[in-house]
Amino acid sequence: MPAQKVVVAILIVLVIIFAVSTGYLLVFPPAAPEKTVTVTQSVTVTRTVTSTVTIMTTGTLITTAPPTTVVVTPTVRPTVPVAKEIHQWDGLTGGDGVVFDEIVWKFGNATGIKIVRTTLFWNDLYARVSSTYKAGGELPPVLLMHTSEVPLYAGTVFVPIDDLVKELGISKDMFLETAWEGCIWNGKLYCLPWDVHLFAVFFRIDLAQQYDIPVPPPACKTYGLKCWDKPIRDRNDYLEWLRLAKSKLPPDIAPAGWTPGDLNNFWAYWGFLESNPFVGTGTEQDPKPDFKSQDSVEVFRLHQKMYEEGLGTVVTWNDLASCLCNGKVFTWYNGPWMQTTFDRLEACPYGVIPVFSKVGTWGNSHIIALTETAFKDPATLEAVKLYLKHLYTAESNGYWGMHAGHVPTFKEALEPYKSFSFHRAMFAAQAFDFGFRYLPRHALIVQVADIVANALGLLLAGQTTAEEAATSVQDQVIEALEAFKAAAS
Repeated sequence: MPAQKVVVAILIVLVIIFAVSTGYLLVFPPAAPEKTVTVTQSVTVTRTVTSTVTIMTTGTLITTAPPTTVVVTPTVRPTVPVAKEIHQWDGLTGGDGVVFDEIVWKFGNATGIKIVRTTLFWNDLYARVSSTYKAGGELPPVLLMHTSEVPLYAGTVFVPIDDLVKELGISKDMFLETAWEGCIWNGKLYCLPWDVHLFAVFFRIDLAQQYDIPVPPPACKTYGLKCWDKPIRDRNDYLEWLRLAKSKLPPDIAPAGWTPGDLNNFWAYWGFLESNPFVGTGTEQDPKPDFKSQDSVEVFRLHQKMYEEGLGTVVTWNDLASCLCNGKVFTWYNGPWMQTTFDRLEACPYGVIPVFSKVGTWGNSHIIALTETAFKDPATLEAVKLYLKHLYTAESNGYWGMHAGHVPTFKEALEPYKSFSFHRAMFAAQAFDFGFRYLPRHALIVQVADIVANALGLLLAGQTTAEEAATSVQDQVIEALEAFKAAAS
């Protein structure tokens, strides 16, 4: 019997040692706990919680060490429900889409909320958004689009977010003023600006060095190259510099490259205008287009001369994205998103030449807009709030600018962007040292962009003249405007 008592005593001691070593001691009936913490976060029934809280169950959980993973099995109701995923549609099909994926991954890793992105080419995205809305279908809670689409979708697809951003502590003074104002329509805020992007001239640094081609300032000083006698301030400067480049390049290297009939051609037209041919003598909301104006015809003529004088060649986007056809093209007029594509190539000695305008460079912005779906239930709205708070920080917006190339609109992110690389500094100079202005704020501007891009594509292929292109665009825009007014009446 004494031996049995010794064995029992030893077993009791071993149980106590095990309980203490594991950090947990369950006492029944409930004894006074050393520490009891009631759940204050949102959890669901039978969910694994990996935070430093303990859960009140039918017994009392006493802890003498930091709690590890606890499986919740009693009836626990979430205080603030949060959706596990958010759907977003966007058109980030290039290298910038990869960067956005990285920002989304960080959000998911921090919150457990998955962002499900549907990425389409921009024209396809516009068509899908419009057709889904008209058919009464469900749009995603979040859309990443452009400032130019605000007049088209404000009050229908896009919902006002004034109260929401105020609740989140997001305000106008955090952003570049012009970018914030681009999200306002009829006195209400319909989006948040994500970046600013303007077109500039990409060029091969190695070709400029090899063939002794002077580069317009400020790029020449930035990259340590021979300087041309002036910056590119208008279409005449641009044409003059391309002629100089052609005189120094061998015949098998084109001074410039273009892509056939896409939206880049629209910017190649709009970026060299000094007037607003869509508004003409009217206003943004009551335009009287004049694409046959002298200013407009001169821009078309610029591209006709480029074709006639052999200053460029029409090639595919993929070829130009291969570091300007692997050195067979000297320049490409395109947007800041191409920086991330070129940056990710193994060897791409490219530079950026700002194109300044006497009246302010035309530009656009990516925006984040919400649909009614974002507000359909508390769980979705709570997840969207967390997403917006993640995006609109100096860290996230700055990462986007530094790695995707677009100029950030969040003020705190601007200096890190400018110091990240010479290329980023050139785009920042173009956008803010000399100012920018948005495209005409009208619901038809996307359709106008298609009309102009197609006309310019024909011009660059030598299939029409400047005057014919201007007349064709004028007629098509007038027709589209009349149909728009008829549908609205």
